[in-house]
Formats: sequence, C-alpha cells, structure tokens
Amino acid sequence: RHIERIVRLVEQRVDSDDLIFAVQAELTSLLLAHSCRYEAGEPTSVLPRIERNGTVAGGPALRPLPAEDLELPVRRGDRYVGRFVLSPTVGASVPQENWIVAVILTDHLAAAVISPKPAAPG
Repeated sequence: RHIERIVRLVEQRVDSDDLIFAVQAELTSLLLAHSCRYEAGEPTSVLPRIERNGTVAGGPALRPLPAEDLELPVRRGDRYVGRFVLSPTVGASVPQENWIVAVILTDHLAAAVISPKPAAPG
C-alpha cells in the first residue's frame, strides 16, 4: 500500500516537493518515527545509516529503535540526491520488511526527482 501510493504520485507527475512530503509521511508511518525530515544534497553530518538491504549501519535492523537519529539516503545509482533524517520512537520495533519498503520508496523518489519529466502534450 505504501509503495502503491508513491508510484501513483510519480505516475501523476506531482511536484517534487509534494512527492517528498508524501514519502516523508510514508516513512514516518512505516518506521514508527517520531519525526522525519528531508535534507537535499550531500549530508552535513554523519548519522547511523539505513542501508539498501534494510540493515542499519551495516548491522541487523535495530530492534528496539535507538534514541539517536537515523539517515535514509536518497540515491540514484552513484548519485546522492539527499537523505531523510528520522527520529525514531524509542523502544518501538519495526518489522524487517518495513525497512526494505522504506528503501524502495526512496528509490522511486530519486528516480522521479532526477529523471526529467516529459513535456506536457499540447
């Protein structure tokens, strides 16, 4: 359901800011985050990273969630687009599949933000 919503928005060619906001809402829900924000461009600080395989900082997905912020990079291949910074709900447990879905959502966002939109007919 989370992926379907974002795919539908990408297909509708919604504005990048609206798409970022939608992904942010989905990530907050999926990862039981207290808060989530998007930072465009290269990171200015180092945080534990949610890896592409759903692990955190190279280890197993954290259960329960820590008190520190986590980053979820938004990349298209080798190109770094930005990151989501999540403040987890301390002690919450997130299923492994949710971590993977979160990465898939950022992949769709990166593809939509980097790919040029075709001109509207007319």
